[in-house]
Amino acid sequence: AAKIISGDESKDLAVLKIPVDKKLPFVRLGRSNDLMIGETVIAIGNPYGYANTVTSGVVSAVGRDIQVAEGFWLRGLIQTDAPINPGNSGGPLLNINGELIGINTAVRAEAENIGFAIPVDTLIDNLSHMLMPEKLRRVRLGLVMGGMKKIGEFSGLLVDSVSKTSPADREGISAGDMILEIDGRKLTSVIDFYVKMMDKEIGEPI
Repeated sequence: AAKIISGDESKDLAVLKIPVDKKLPFVRLGRSNDLMIGETVIAIGNPYGYANTVTSGVVSAVGRDIQVAEGFWLRGLIQTDAPINPGNSGGPLLNINGELIGINTAVRAEAENIGFAIPVDTLIDNLSHMLMPEKLRRVRLGLVMGGMKKIGEFSGLLVDSVSKTSPADREGISAGDMILEIDGRKLTSVIDFYVKMMDKEIGEPI
């Protein structure tokens, strides 16, 4: 069974860990900051238990705020007319390239063809904190990560800044350094960095 690693109720997001011994298919992450009104989108979910149901529509609006419960608002959502029914919540909203641009989250019950999705940029902004285990959050690595960078034949994660006297500083890591791999496995993104850190113990070399 899947295990809840972390969650953010204010964003209606959670991270699950699935214990399997094989590689699972994954979706490529797109961007949601450049969505165009009228752009085609695809929603996948399990409405009413019908697994892997695919529906399509367009981006109707962006930056929508909706109240989903008393005192509970979700903000900055993507609005779409792609049918999002009970069971679709948590499923992916994709662009025509098959890239994740949102997480289906809510539907306007009293209206047809009005559904909402959490933008993937919101997901990315929150994942680094959500994926960091509680024990490592308390330790504070002292690293501020940038994006991926390629220099010649080397590709890695750029270090934007390092806090003085932090564990990273004591280990000699400096701003401008690149982290190429962890445990011999190359990094592909800042999210990949935190995923690889999830099972680390305090004091364990990486």
